[in-house]
Amino acid sequence: MKATGDRPMIGSGRGELGVRLPGGPSKPDVTPDGAGLVHPGGGGMSVSPTLRQLPPFLLPRRLNGALGLREAKGPSDWLVFRLGSAPFDAAAIGPDLRLRPDSDDHGLVEPDRTMPEGQYQACLGSTLDAWVIDET
Repeated sequence: MKATGDRPMIGSGRGELGVRLPGGPSKPDVTPDGAGLVHPGGGGMSVSPTLRQLPPFLLPRRLNGALGLREAKGPSDWLVFRLGSAPFDAAAIGPDLRLRPDSDDHGLVEPDRTMPEGQYQACLGSTLDAWVIDET
């Protein structure tokens, strides 16, 4: 992820702590309904259970050769962050977010209830201090 010091950068762009919305340069992570609301099960911020399960385009190139990684293709100034150490299972993440794994190596941090898109982005941003650098 993009970083500010030792924390993820909050935003709605690629590699930022947040979700991409329709109308941007990339495929959206979530599409609010006509009233601007996002819903559980409707998409969210992508996460992986471990560094080694991240797609190569998200792994910083500077990690090539390190840790047995050979396909890292992401920007070298990005960092790999971890949120918690619990098993990668469906679970609450704070009072307003939920992890929904959709495969063994990918999951979505989604709203746990219907809410305005801005509130969902704020909920994701409120996890900022829980993310730690994990490049091992």
